[in-house]
Parts: sequence; C-alpha cells; structure tokens
Amino acid sequence: MYGLPPEIDVSFLVHREVEQVCIGLHQVQIHFDDNVSISIEGRFKYTDRTGRVFEWQDTPSQAAGIVDSLGLVVSAVTPEPDGTLTLVFSDGANLTIFDDDEQYEAYQISKPGTTIVV
Repeated sequence: MYGLPPEIDVSFLVHREVEQVCIGLHQVQIHFDDNVSISIEGRFKYTDRTGRVFEWQDTPSQAAGIVDSLGLVVSAVTPEPDGTLTLVFSDGANLTIFDDDEQYEAYQISKPGTTIVV
C-alpha cells in the first residue's frame, strides 16, 4: 500500500490504445501502444460499456471481462492519493485499480524510462 504521491504524472496514459491483455495466476498485464503497460497484482474492477462488472482478486477467471478492453483508447485517467487509479475508456468502460493490500505492491505502470510502483 504505497499510494500515489501528488507529483506523479500519469497523464501519459491518456490516448493510449489497449493492444494486449495478459492474464496469469497472480497478475494481469495490460499493454498499450507506445510501449506503455500496467501490471496488476492487486484487486481491480472493470466495468464494461453495458454496466457489467468484473472484479479480480484471486482467480484468473474473474479477470476475463477485461479482455473486452482490447482496442479501446484511454480517454481519461484519475489518480487518487490512496493509490486508487481509474481509467475511463473511449466506449465508456472503466477500470479501477485499488491499492488496498498493506503487504504487497498493487500495480506498476511502465513507459520507456519510467516505472511507477504502487
């Protein structure tokens, strides 16, 4: 539970297109264009454009709904000081990543030359 310091700029996520989603036993990776990615080891909630909610914490099958984000473009990103990060996609879907485990990292955001660990 590291949080997101206010000086961290995540605006580079806006206008990124989801090119690949990888689901593993303990991690979900979202790869965007321009060599940008988010690796999630903690809890997240993905709400698709129809309002269906997919939450992931323990099992890979819970993360399956996030595959619907393929080809979508991030239209807005909202970082919170507590570490919660919300991405809104071009079709109205949204992804909220939580930083709610005090023992482990929740996610990492990477772009060339920079990795942000939360």
